[in-house]
Amino acid sequence: MAAIDALGIVTGWSEDARLPTGHPAEQVVGRPVTGLLDEEVPRGPSPHARVS
Repeated sequence: MAAIDALGIVTGWSEDARLPTGHPAEQVVGRPVTGLLDEEVPRGPSPHARVS
């Protein structure tokens, strides 16, 4: 979960938000959310991928 205030500042960041982005709360909380939107999201196995 990510919480963003009316000004677009990240005010909360959970482990579930860290997993797909790779950003821990210490690097995100207090920053404008727009700074995250222009970064490439790390790629990894999809949580919905089937394992054969």
